[in-house]
Amino acid sequence: MLFAVKVFKFYTGFTEEQFSCLLEFLGDGMSDLTYWGSSSASNSNNEDLGGSKPGPSRKLTTEDELLLVLTRLRAGMLEQDLAVRFELLQSHVSRIITTWVNAMFHRFKEVDIWPMREQALANLPEKVREFCPT
Repeated sequence: MLFAVKVFKFYTGFTEEQFSCLLEFLGDGMSDLTYWGSSSASNSNNEDLGGSKPGPSRKLTTEDELLLVLTRLRAGMLEQDLAVRFELLQSHVSRIITTWVNAMFHRFKEVDIWPMREQALANLPEKVREFCPT
């Protein structure tokens, strides 16, 4: 079991608990994504990520699609390699990756990660404060 945990973290960069939290954060709409390149996908800005997926039913679960995407991002595996491992066409792997990265971008851009100026100044290290007080 420990080996499986290490392998999972190696390929995704996440523990299984972190993976579950990420999936929960991304939301239920991830199971209804419209794949990039499908006839009903918008050209460049996919603000509305909901709705039912056109075409044939999904070949992978939502969890497996996220696993595929994280493996591509973390380990840099080639799409053809992922296609063989997940038993998909390379073109389908490409669509999954493009769709998920776009959807994750739209979800993550809602997170306010920048501290207020006052917070940043209050937490400056002394060495930085000497050279850049403001």
